[in-house]
Amino acid sequence: MTKRAVDIDRGRGRGHGRLGTALLPALVLAGAAMATEDTIVVPDVRQIVEVRDVRVQADQVSGVLVNLSSKAVSHVQLEVTQSWLWTNERHPGENENNPERAVVHLVPSEISPGGHLPFTFQTEAPPQRTDGRFETSVTVLSLEQAG
Repeated sequence: MTKRAVDIDRGRGRGHGRLGTALLPALVLAGAAMATEDTIVVPDVRQIVEVRDVRVQADQVSGVLVNLSSKAVSHVQLEVTQSWLWTNERHPGENENNPERAVVHLVPSEISPGGHLPFTFQTEAPPQRTDGRFETSVTVLSLEQAG
């Protein structure tokens, strides 16, 4: 059984300019052409693993990873993002006062084809503020797939 590393395109919605968006298809094609037999470039990893039932408590994020593929996956890298939404988006505070943050976590356990795996991560409790609120999301960054 061989393992393949699968990485995704992280360019969507992260403030990349038009040039990056215009070059993305060429970079994906070039990356696929340069990939070794152990690496596959996938435009959307959500076709392989889905994050469900995300629950957020003051200092903890939990959820369930679901393997949508017919092959086992492991070493799933997740990004937990605590986005800051200003109460007044038309007149937000200074960029230096934006408490948004992101942390990457590794789930090394194997998830069988069609299987589910619960996860829980301890997080730093967000600061108490009155000028906005936090919105937490969990995104799959990469994984290894048997194949």
